[in-house]
Amino acid sequence: MFLPVVLCDLDAAFLGFELLRRPELRGRPVVIGGTPEGRGVVATCSYEARAFGVRSAMSAAEAVRRCPSATFLPVDMPYYQGMSRRFREAVTRGVAVWEPVGLDEVYLDLRGQERECPDTDAFCRGIQRRVRDELGLPCSLGVSTGRSLAKLACELLAKPGRVALLPPEAAAGVLSGQAVHVLPGVGKATGDVLRRYGIHTCNDLAAAPDAAVAHWLGGRGAEIRDVARGIDHSRVVPPGPAKSLSVDETFTRDLSLPAETRLALVRLSWELGGRLAADGLSPREVGVRWRTPDFRDGSAQRTFTVPVTSRVDLRDAVLALWVERGTRRPVRLLGVHAGHLEPRRGGILPQDRLEGALAALEAGGHRIVPAALVESGRGDPPNAWPDQP
Repeated sequence: MFLPVVLCDLDAAFLGFELLRRPELRGRPVVIGGTPEGRGVVATCSYEARAFGVRSAMSAAEAVRRCPSATFLPVDMPYYQGMSRRFREAVTRGVAVWEPVGLDEVYLDLRGQERECPDTDAFCRGIQRRVRDELGLPCSLGVSTGRSLAKLACELLAKPGRVALLPPEAAAGVLSGQAVHVLPGVGKATGDVLRRYGIHTCNDLAAAPDAAVAHWLGGRGAEIRDVARGIDHSRVVPPGPAKSLSVDETFTRDLSLPAETRLALVRLSWELGGRLAADGLSPREVGVRWRTPDFRDGSAQRTFTVPVTSRVDLRDAVLALWVERGTRRPVRLLGVHAGHLEPRRGGILPQDRLEGALAALEAGGHRIVPAALVESGRGDPPNAWPDQP
């Protein structure tokens, strides 16, 4: 059977990435995000931790209370992004149209490739083998005629670690008894609206008339209702250029000294500069954000008439912005932002090749920081982008 749209979803991605380098933690309660001291928020956790009631988006303090024996690991976003790029490369090989979502999902559109993959099930099992062989990780794949039904096939039928095909003629039967909130586009607020009108299941919504659905849900109502009926016209949309990039860090203890805050901003600027260099981008907007110990958030931005083209300039812009508009209170979180991105002008120079090699090492989980930063926080790290003559 040929169905054109495939969702490839890495199972428990962050946890899987960590267990690759910490296999001794397999079978134990593990929490990604937050600290054993109860700071931060849970990003994800192992099934063994879930058995104690730990969940994503839970405060670390509550996770510690429920599962004091859990091992807490910090979120290592550069490592996860590097693994995500490897996953994306493995599943999109030979596919012309694809769309990444987050770090752990990729949609494929096989329209026009029926001759190369007439049997979608066999094609998907080949992707599973490739991901397992190249990354050592399991993935689930949902297949249907559109993006929304492929998502439902993955979530309801494939996880964990299987391939599930959901033809449109079978979708209404699969969905009929499911709660309406399983449908893509139905979050908490939309679900609350539907429940007020007595719509609790996908079958309830599928039977609702056009006028009522438009009154309840507005312009997207008919599209959501059609998915409940097994009709899905949603398409895979290839990604456009990035509009912004940012990095942030929640600290294990509050930063109260100006020197340690400055060093953290330099380190974050270096990391962000590396990502910009790897993507061949230069920003015309630079920003910082912070969170104080009482969870008050603040931010500041500055726009430039010409793009920032080196790590040194990025660092200097961030530090100047912090001195002028940052908080003087202790902080528990800092972030650095680059916006109004545009392709960097200029050819490939020897230093570009060096930076590309450094970016590849960073993507593989290696942390590269100038010795001057490690020792004192002073000194100019090498440029991420060569200054234009």
